[in-house]
Amino acid sequence: MNTSPLIGELNTTPSPGLGCAAFGGTHWGVQDDRDSMAALATAIEAGVRHIDTAAAYGSGRSETLIGNLIRRRPSVRDGLLIASKGGIKGSKKNFLKEIDNSRRRLGCEVIDIYYIHWPMEGVDPIPSLEALAEAKEKHTIRYVGVSNFTSRQLTLAHGNLPLDACQFGYNLIWRHPDTGIIPLCGQLGIARIAYGALAQGLLSGNYQPWSRFPEGDDRDHTAFFSDDHAVELTAGLSTLKALCAQYHVPLRSAALHWISSREYLEGSLAGARTAEQAKENFQLQRIDSELLDKLHVAGKEISTCFGNTENFFRMQ
Repeated sequence: MNTSPLIGELNTTPSPGLGCAAFGGTHWGVQDDRDSMAALATAIEAGVRHIDTAAAYGSGRSETLIGNLIRRRPSVRDGLLIASKGGIKGSKKNFLKEIDNSRRRLGCEVIDIYYIHWPMEGVDPIPSLEALAEAKEKHTIRYVGVSNFTSRQLTLAHGNLPLDACQFGYNLIWRHPDTGIIPLCGQLGIARIAYGALAQGLLSGNYQPWSRFPEGDDRDHTAFFSDDHAVELTAGLSTLKALCAQYHVPLRSAALHWISSREYLEGSLAGARTAEQAKENFQLQRIDSELLDKLHVAGKEISTCFGNTENFFRMQ
């Protein structure tokens, strides 16, 4: 088995990294660019080195904001692991154009990791994989990856192009990847990067399972805020909060510590919309390992309420 060198690089990169989906200001509610820039700067000052974005986040708005910081402070780029994603295309030429557009917006000659963002029913992934291979060969990207692929789709993609990274939703209460993507990536030597560390805000303590969001906010279409699971999640959150209270630790901090301490993950991502949230998410206090063990068991039990759904954005 060939193991991607990205694994070693991620193992020396602080976790969690910063997920910048909210900076787009489209799928996660209204977002002020000044807040985004403050959150980004604060996260970097707190030691974050893994920055993850995508072309789809605000039609390039998130990438542009990150690029603005790099253009204003070029020295910031050194030591950062910058990842972005492009929408799957029917032609290699179009996906290569997507990569170049991301490079331009980010102000980066080379993007460290570039993913196919989502698989798409009826669209052959091969042209996009060929584009990734060509971009890596030309050194406009360093590592290639896929995001939100099922185990079957990952296996097929890896058979056509040796992948460096796979990104998937995973957190304390969403554990479906435990028996699928996570062990498969381990077998194939692919770096495992988990997004959604705070369950789209549910583990932050700011929301309840019955919370509702303005039109256009995608959280209304996730498993975490579905009426189907509200009763079980409400009881489960009470259990988690009670455990954390015994150790005088906020649930938010405990959930982030839990995911960043998983030895079977090479990386994890958490969002932050403001400088204050960046401080809360990336300046973490030490936590007793006994609490993490108890949370691990409790979170696994809560996760059973979701059944066999593979992605929390695509409820079955």
